[in-house]
Amino acid sequence: MFLTGDFNAYDREDPIKVITDAGYLSQEAKTGEYTYAFGGSVGSLDHVFASPEADAVVNDVDVWNINSVESVALEYSRYNNNVTDFYAADAFRSSDHDPAVVGLNLDSTPAVVDINLINTNDFHGRIDGNAVKFAGTVEQLRAEYGDASSLFLSAGDNIGASLFASSSQMDVPTLDVLNALELRTSSDGNHEFDGGFNDLKVRISEAAAFDYLGANVYLAGTSTPAQQEYAVFDVKGCQGRRHRRSHGGDPHPGHPVRDLGGPVR
Repeated sequence: MFLTGDFNAYDREDPIKVITDAGYLSQEAKTGEYTYAFGGSVGSLDHVFASPEADAVVNDVDVWNINSVESVALEYSRYNNNVTDFYAADAFRSSDHDPAVVGLNLDSTPAVVDINLINTNDFHGRIDGNAVKFAGTVEQLRAEYGDASSLFLSAGDNIGASLFASSSQMDVPTLDVLNALELRTSSDGNHEFDGGFNDLKVRISEAAAFDYLGANVYLAGTSTPAQQEYAVFDVKGCQGRRHRRSHGGDPHPGHPVRDLGGPVR
């Protein structure tokens, strides 16, 4: 099993220690490289962890430093923002995090099925002129493979810390946009808990046409899951399970109904 993504925690932080103590092996750590730069410091928030069985088939790992070391002026978010437009439609500064590439030695060659996974995170209610561009990008990526081969997913923080157009309406416009784009499921980000767990469980979940997943969110003081832990999707005859750990963050005062537990197994 591989655990991959933006874990929002550096190598020596407690959430990562929980995962490594459970036996998972960091792959990008083998490279000695980093995936993120902030305020003059560097580190890795983005990780690939492998179970011992999965680690045994890894033949090489590399961090592709195409984003963290590049100027913010190259970002799509700065398109037409400067007198000189530095944006180019290439891989560089396509994010502020660097991707990790993992090579695998697999014994057999299964039938090839193209599955188009479109993933977003940290949208933070950006309901403005760029929302149309965002929607157009999602639709363009989906059209490349067709609806039957595509899944639009989110790693959380869809709402919270939002622009006025969304925050003034309690982020309902953002959920409307994601519903219209047929987001299939999303993990909890820490900002999904800004209004407390009950707000997420009731108001936000009712407004969202997709499920929020929290595979390590438990009722306080118990090991009872407080949310749906995973979702299974069938794409062109291939079944895949998506489950997500919630990012850290303190429970909202007055709503002590959740604990963040250990790694997903």
